Amino acid sequence: MKKILLMILCTATSLVVNAQEKGDMYVSGSFNIAGGNTKTVIEGDQATNTTKTPGSLSFSIAPEVGFFIIDNVKVGLKLSYGISRAYKSEVDNRKLYRFTHSVAVVPNVSYYLRIVDKLYYTPGVDLEIGASLEKNQINASTTEKTYVDTKVGLKVKLLSLEYRFADKLAITGDYSNFAVSTTIRKTSDTSRRNTNSISLNMNPSTNIGLKYYF
Repeated sequence: MKKILLMILCTATSLVVNAQEKGDMYVSGSFNIAGGNTKTVIEGDQATNTTKTPGSLSFSIAPEVGFFIIDNVKVGLKLSYGISRAYKSEVDNRKLYRFTHSVAVVPNVSYYLRIVDKLYYTPGVDLEIGASLEKNQINASTTEKTYVDTKVGLKVKLLSLEYRFADKLAITGDYSNFAVSTTIRKTSDTSRRNTNSISLNMNPSTNIGLKYYF
């Protein structure tokens, strides 16, 4: 995973250098953190019992850099990393968790077609190459690897828009996309499972982002 991160950083640096000579450049990205817990209250005749169960906790970050190689054609590179924790069980008064780490590199290309003065239709294609690792806590001192996923996916953004509300700022939205992907799950040295998927997402709130041009 360290080699993948180093390769991505080198590629992103190369994009920055070339962008200064070839056209508009932007930086963008997303950040997400979520968590919670479950509280159960049981009222009886003699006493009230309250039980708290830890909920899931997740964190993800996905910076992106890109530039226009020619008029109306943008290429970009996004790096995403995420970690999540989910409650599994309790042993000897110690709570045990399941952890999932994921990393992905997503090169992408989009075509910009002006609709009105500051609004653009920006259909594009994303290629995602990533991996994820799940580990389970067995006890206070032992953690066991459950599986490793390797994923390759292609997403076609059918209805994507960008509105440049300021000289250097723009808001983007993906309102539908078509995606195909294949995932290889390795649970041991001899066990592998391939999963192929196809999806058409028509959710009008799929993804909202902010771009800064310079």
